[in-house]
Amino acid sequence: DKASSDNDIVVPFKNLINDAYCRDISMKIRSHLDVKRKDGQFIGNFAMYGYEKDPDDKNHLVIDKYAAEVVQMIFDLRLEGCSALRIAQRLDELGIQPPYEYKRKCGLNFNSGFRSTDKARWRAESVNRILTDEMYTGKMVQGKTKKVNYKVKKSIPVDKNDWIVVDDTHDAIISKEKFEAVQKLGAIDAVRAAATEANRGLNVILDVAEMHAG
Repeated sequence: DKASSDNDIVVPFKNLINDAYCRDISMKIRSHLDVKRKDGQFIGNFAMYGYEKDPDDKNHLVIDKYAAEVVQMIFDLRLEGCSALRIAQRLDELGIQPPYEYKRKCGLNFNSGFRSTDKARWRAESVNRILTDEMYTGKMVQGKTKKVNYKVKKSIPVDKNDWIVVDDTHDAIISKEKFEAVQKLGAIDAVRAAATEANRGLNVILDVAEMHAG
């Protein structure tokens, strides 16, 4: 009948209008957040390990003295030649809580994919994340991921060249010189690992060749 026919037209039209409205709101929110990022304002839900949100300004980071000392220890141990795994083991030996457990202890409703049902332990991945995070030098680095679209929660990585980086937005825990020294160590380790893997592959080829020659 006519009422049913009209409804068949109106409902899709309303859905189209609602979809356009939601898309417009999402773009405005994203644009607003990008303005704050470019202004050097922190917009994350939780401050990174070593920092906490300024009680007087939630968009500003201040140093968490205890956690900052742990971060400094991590960088120092790396410069002494310890691997990320060995650093994680050392922190466990000292009874230092990993970041996610420490934040929960501080009263934050913090969840992490690295959290285990067993006794909380440091992981090499967590150590490496700290060692490669330029935020510790006083830079605000944001926009590393972005939502696929407003309809889904899934985020995708953003090319490093498109990250939003603002210098000197908060007090540094690690000097730029120390940070760069650690990055050089990481690059050297990566080259060594690649060379080791290449040699392993070559040895396999030579072993196979000897077998056939025999």
